[in-house]
Amino acid sequence: MLKYYIVLFLIAGVVLFYSYRADPCNVKFKTDFVNRYPGYQILNSGAGEEDSDRLRAVAGGRGIHCHIYYQKPDNEQVYEDIWLYEELSSGWNFSRIVATNERTEE
Repeated sequence: MLKYYIVLFLIAGVVLFYSYRADPCNVKFKTDFVNRYPGYQILNSGAGEEDSDRLRAVAGGRGIHCHIYYQKPDNEQVYEDIWLYEELSSGWNFSRIVATNERTEE
């Protein structure tokens, strides 16, 4: 019985790892951001909550908004960008920056 639990655990781990790698906000997005803005400090990033029904209408169901919170070098101000990635036949590709905002303490 233990071997079935081990196999089930391994399958779940592979699925989670694949999901992490397939999401452009995890790896590709951070690489693109660092290449575009070297020296900026990434504070937090990930897919936005609005990526369900509204985004399907924007990108034909094949897009995702990636949010990033960052600081510019020698600046304490926190900024937020929202980048749109679209899924094409060649994979996830950067489309455009949807919004850029200065974050204020709330």
